Amino acid sequence: AAFGLLGKQANKRDADEVALTGMLNPRNPSSIQSGAVKALLHGWKAKATPEIVARWSALAPAVRQTVVNEALSQTDTTLALLAALEKGAVSPADLDAAQRQRFSKHKNKTIRERAAKALKMSGNADRQKVVAAFRPALQLKGNIANGKAVFVRLCAVCHQPPTGEPLGPDLRSITDKSPEGLLIAILDPNQSSDPRYLAYNVDLKDDTSLVGRIVSESGASLTLRSADGANHVILRSQIAGVAGSRLSIMPEGLEQGMTKQELADVIAFVGEGLGK
Repeated sequence: AAFGLLGKQANKRDADEVALTGMLNPRNPSSIQSGAVKALLHGWKAKATPEIVARWSALAPAVRQTVVNEALSQTDTTLALLAALEKGAVSPADLDAAQRQRFSKHKNKTIRERAAKALKMSGNADRQKVVAAFRPALQLKGNIANGKAVFVRLCAVCHQPPTGEPLGPDLRSITDKSPEGLLIAILDPNQSSDPRYLAYNVDLKDDTSLVGRIVSESGASLTLRSADGANHVILRSQIAGVAGSRLSIMPEGLEQGMTKQELADVIAFVGEGLGK
C-alpha cells in the first residue's frame, strides 16, 4: 500500500522510481515485487517499462503475470510491452493464452497488427525438421498398452512420478489432444509452452545452483521443483540470483528414445487411454 504513495512529490520522483525498481529483486517476496511493478507502471507508465523488462529473466512467474496484466491495462504501457516483444526482450511464450488474446483483440488497430507479427512464434527450425521427420507416425495405428509403457519410460518422471510431486501439468487437463497437437507438443515443447511450466535457474550464495519450476512462494522463501519431482525450499536470503529461461521444463529430444511406432503408441495413450 505504501508504494502507491511514492512519486507524488515532483522533487523525489526520480529517487522514488529508483527505490521501486530496486524492489524487483528475487530476495524480495513476489507480493512486494508485484506491488512495485503496479506502482511503477501506474506512476511512471511507459517510462518504467524498459527498467522492468531489463530484469525480466529474474522475475518469478507471478511477477511476470503482473507485469503483463498491468501493462495491458494502459495503451502507453501496452505499446512499451509490445516494443519489448518485438525486440525479443520478452518472448511470446512468456504470455498465456488470455494475454495474447488481449493483444489480438485490442481496440487499437495498429497494436493488433503489430502484435500479430510479434506474437507469431516461429519455433526452432531444427525442431520443425524433427516434427516433419516423425509426422509419418500419424499414419500408424497406435497401441494404447504399448503407449503406456513408453509413457512410463520417458514421460512419467515429470507428469506422473512414482515418488515426489509432478513437475509437469496433469495431461488429462490439456485441451488439444488431437494427434497433430500431441505430436508437436511432444517433439517441440517450446513452441507453445505454458508460462507456468518454464524452467528457472536459481543460483545460491554457497556457489550451488538449482534448476526447475517455481511452484510456490512465500515472503521468506520460494519452492523450486526439480526434474526428479523433489521440492527444494530456498530461503530468499540464500539466493544470489534467479534467471528464467524461455524454455519449457519439458526437454527437447524425446524422439531419440522412441521409434515412430512408439510415438504413435504414446500419442494414442495420452489422447485416448490416459487415466484408464
